[in-house]
Amino acid sequence: DWSSDVCSSDLELVVRAARNIDLELAAEHVPGVVRYFELIVQMSELVNGFPLEACDEQASTFSPCAPTPD
Repeated sequence: DWSSDVCSSDLELVVRAARNIDLELAAEHVPGVVRYFELIVQMSELVNGFPLEACDEQASTFSPCAPTPD
């Protein structure tokens, strides 16, 4: 059970944050939320650690648009 690896202070932080924005979060989902935050941190470290040179081309920017009717 990976949820036993989650630090209790992380659990408390998620619960407090959810309360601050009036988000109902079932107790059994809190360890999963913490786990996803950990994954996000790992992914952001990979992205931020990727070396880019001044000559590297900028990626296209996402621009949302309204859905079209079928």
